Amino acid sequence: MAHRLEPVADVTEEAAAAVPPGGMPATRRLRVLMAVSAAEGVGGLETSFGRIVPALREQGVDASVLVIDAAGAGPASAVFFGQLMPTYTARTVRQAARIVRRYDVVHVHGAAGTVLWPLAAVVACALTRTRLVATLHLPGVPDLPPRRRGRLRAKAERLPRELLLAWAADVVASPTEAAAVVARHRLAPLRVPVRALDNGVPDPGPAALPGGPLRLVFVGRLSEQKRPDVFVDAVERAVSDGADIEADLVGDGPLCVNVAARIGASAARDRITMHGFVPDPGAILAAGHALVQTSGAEGGPMVAMEAAAIGRGIIARDGVPGLGAEWGDGVLRVSMDPADLAGGFARAFAVLAADRSAVERLGAGARARYATHHTDAHAARRLAAAYTDAIRRGGRRRAQGSRA
Repeated sequence: MAHRLEPVADVTEEAAAAVPPGGMPATRRLRVLMAVSAAEGVGGLETSFGRIVPALREQGVDASVLVIDAAGAGPASAVFFGQLMPTYTARTVRQAARIVRRYDVVHVHGAAGTVLWPLAAVVACALTRTRLVATLHLPGVPDLPPRRRGRLRAKAERLPRELLLAWAADVVASPTEAAAVVARHRLAPLRVPVRALDNGVPDPGPAALPGGPLRLVFVGRLSEQKRPDVFVDAVERAVSDGADIEADLVGDGPLCVNVAARIGASAARDRITMHGFVPDPGAILAAGHALVQTSGAEGGPMVAMEAAAIGRGIIARDGVPGLGAEWGDGVLRVSMDPADLAGGFARAFAVLAADRSAVERLGAGARARYATHHTDAHAARRLAAAYTDAIRRGGRRRAQGSRA
């Protein structure tokens, strides 16, 4: 008999608060195995979980990691996690099954819906009847091809993995409500309930705002989705209009060469510093006054949480998913004219450059949002509640399957 997930409520702050402060309600600590696909680099997918491991321990959760390296993609993920917690690697479903059966819950992460899932780990959970929590990070990426034939092919390739998700997972989640909305739309035919399990980052404490010119920071992959060219154009426009601005651009990606050339040709080139990839951009964020996100979509903006944690506000396109009204006064929302994408940002930059009290208010609003929702403790409590729910619901589903 095929299983279907029943509708469940999101893990709200009230539900997470039901987890006792001393940890899980079980007599022993909960053993959770996070499963990811091997990658040559380490991104937000890995760091978002790795950094909250100490907070999970305080909730009675002992975490380990399984890196599925079926294609020999490289050891970067395993090396990163090996510094934080017990780490295993596996190449086949059989190898993965030997590991997952030792754990109470397996938590898989997919960087792009089910497309980049650690498939061997999911299959191993189904075979060993291990409780499974599946997080879908930004399921709207990659976008479906524009032509109908390509879209149908992409959907057909995704369908077997989505059917496996509907059958095997006990809890399905996304890191923000915006990402959950996209996931629900994609999985609607399968009636898979998706809940929002918002991310969090450790609290370094607020940092004093620096003096000098208004310093704006862009952190992200240099790709079409992130629109770094709009950031460069907006800085140039604001400087040409007389605003006292300096800018830092952190990241690499397919547009790296184009962006470097654009900066080199800019009249504001002496005002823009291109740093390339930086493993921890915290010092650059702290030396700035605000984070700028020119992207068209954000499923779970970790860098926004990092900026908010130190009291830096965010300047973003109005209506961008992932930075909605729930962020309150911590986000300066820019109206976008499709014919002049940089214009709105340039005007916002000029306003902040002329009014430092507005910069302070923006940072205070972001810090307030972080303190009430995005600390590592908040994220750990939400995850602990989801793991407990997976055990409860998984046991009931298995019992129903046995009777069938």
